[in-house]
Amino acid sequence: KPSDPIKSGYNFAGWYVDEELTTAYDFSKNVYNNLNLYAKWEIKPSGSGGGVPVTPPVTPDTPKEPIIPDSNGNVDVVIDDKKADELVHEAVSSGSDTITILDTKNVSGNVSSVTVSTTDLETISKKIENNNNIDSVSIETSNGDIIIEKEVLSSILENTKAESVSFEVEDAKNKLTEEQKKAVGDRPVYDISIKAGNENVTSFNGKAITISLPYTLKAGEDPKNIVVYYVKEDGSLDKINCEYKNGKVIFDTDHLSKYVIGYEEQDKPVTPDTPEDKKESSNNTIYYAVAAVIIILIIIALAYYFMKKKQ
Repeated sequence: KPSDPIKSGYNFAGWYVDEELTTAYDFSKNVYNNLNLYAKWEIKPSGSGGGVPVTPPVTPDTPKEPIIPDSNGNVDVVIDDKKADELVHEAVSSGSDTITILDTKNVSGNVSSVTVSTTDLETISKKIENNNNIDSVSIETSNGDIIIEKEVLSSILENTKAESVSFEVEDAKNKLTEEQKKAVGDRPVYDISIKAGNENVTSFNGKAITISLPYTLKAGEDPKNIVVYYVKEDGSLDKINCEYKNGKVIFDTDHLSKYVIGYEEQDKPVTPDTPEDKKESSNNTIYYAVAAVIIILIIIALAYYFMKKKQ
């Protein structure tokens, strides 16, 4: 911890991680990267010997301008070295192992895609590659989140020469073929993609990507019966393992495409037969056996009769 600085006419009031001086730095935490800290100062009371202390003027916080998506629902996010440090610190301070590139709470309107320059993504990648506290990066949209491991982010950047990368979770109702519409019905369906420039990213370094989609249970729905399907072009469905947690459907995939949130009723358990059921079943078996014997005897008698008649 550095020594407290001295400034004429002011009292030092601590080190903070942001310029707005709202979050004090916790020196008990381990440090893995360079950090920018900001000193907070308070004006010393004027005079002495019974003088009245002067309360420094309070400067109101300047409200942050909300982020507004463009007409296509896209938000361009800029992350310089300082912003990358802040994102890492916010994640570590909150106990999370994931940094969030865009928090939709700061967005005014519906955002379906987030675009970040490869230069800024490289800045983030370098900040977290050797940070044992951070495992992944989350990109939030209004329709759902894409969470990628830091090794996957590094692989995407190594294999592209594009100037930017876009992450998209879009309502796909208007993008379905007739076959897909029949398969999906009225269930929520999304088109999920990562694009480097105009090219879809299809390789994730042998790893899976985590998708988190918000979903409100309908009346009578059991969260254990919520399922996710990959919707193929011919309308056929492939079931994907998923989990419903805190109002979100979460699943892993190594293939980004269209996915629908479905619901499957579980088969009802078979009720074991009671002794009365078994008794009735046994009686029926005897009845059918006797009936079969009688029918056979009738057939034999008729056959014998007709043979005699011919003679």
